Amino acid sequence: MAVVEKPGTGGRSFGVAFGGLSAVLAAHRLWRGRVTAAEIFAAAAVIFFGVALAYPRLLDAPNRLWMRFARALGWVNSRILLSIFFFVIITPYGALQRLLGRDRLGRRWRAAPPTWTPSPARLRDPKHFDHLY
Repeated sequence: MAVVEKPGTGGRSFGVAFGGLSAVLAAHRLWRGRVTAAEIFAAAAVIFFGVALAYPRLLDAPNRLWMRFARALGWVNSRILLSIFFFVIITPYGALQRLLGRDRLGRRWRAAPPTWTPSPARLRDPKHFDHLY
């Protein structure tokens, strides 16, 4: 599904997001005592924020490239995670239910009793519908 956004807003949001990420990484590196790495990340944060605020169209191409990478990564991850979820959780649960003889969906054929259960007489009384809530 195509995402519709205003022209020129993708670069600004990309720059602010990557600027924020770079600032967080700079703070983390500084906290860990890695001053050189902190300076590099801080410079990247300043550049990203500056370009995002001054000329956001400059970041449109990197934003498109990043989104293409993100879509590919999401496609792969969804297949992997859903496969793991199915084979690790759903399949053993279904096998255990079969071993225990449970029929949660009610698909097993039974000769009796019939599936229709009549409602109680008090629910069939028209007065019952006067005050539903």
